[in-house]
Amino acid sequence: MLGLIGDGPALWYQGYPTITITGLFTSRFTGQDRGHHGRKPAFDGRAMGELFLAKGMNVVLGDIEQQALDATVAELNATGDRCIGVVTDVSKAQDMQRLADAALAKFGAIHIACNNAGVFAGGLLWEESLADYQWQMDVNIWGVIHGIRTFIPIMAAQDSDCHMVNTASMAAVTAMPYSGIYHMTKHAVLALSESLYHELAFHVPNVGSSCCARRQSIPASPPRNLQSPGSYRREGDIVEVRRAHAGLAERWPTVSPSAWASES
Repeated sequence: MLGLIGDGPALWYQGYPTITITGLFTSRFTGQDRGHHGRKPAFDGRAMGELFLAKGMNVVLGDIEQQALDATVAELNATGDRCIGVVTDVSKAQDMQRLADAALAKFGAIHIACNNAGVFAGGLLWEESLADYQWQMDVNIWGVIHGIRTFIPIMAAQDSDCHMVNTASMAAVTAMPYSGIYHMTKHAVLALSESLYHELAFHVPNVGSSCCARRQSIPASPPRNLQSPGSYRREGDIVEVRRAHAGLAERWPTVSPSAWASES
């Protein structure tokens, strides 16, 4: 069966030389935020990069924010030169291809690909804007689709064992109020991963796959991962009533207050 990983990476990384990771939670870069109960979140991009570097692997990081990405790469390279970063919008196939090309140019192969990027916007389903629907689907679903279509052919052509990891979250196996869009996208990631596992077993036996489910991490996410960018706004879209509903934050206290802030 497909490996569904809970609180931390399993042993699939043992012995793999090069890994690509998309999606980094910038609020965790500083080291100030250790997630729930003082623990570092299991599947934020930086933590994964640190782990894989410690195991002697080469690491390629992809994130949409240049400044945060550069700072992270510089810090991870403090004791070596085995990490590079590529600005990547996972919702765009050409960006994912550019990430893969950079990894191949620098290290010659890709042995693990982690589709880890994810975003969240909460509220009542009938009050959520089309922008928030589209944004979460673009990043959470299409990011994984582009990762599969980009990296699996590369790994399939390599004469070595490889692995793909898709980060879902516990939202993939649950359904809660005020987060229906997010749950929908993560259920899709789990379904894609299940099908991918069987197809790889039938046709590409040198490539394995896993789907990761982490604990709730919304409070630790930066504001950029909790609000759809202005580029997603469309004339005539529903008024985003939820952003003005102070009472909604009280009804769902686990969400960071920044998620409900009005946008200028």
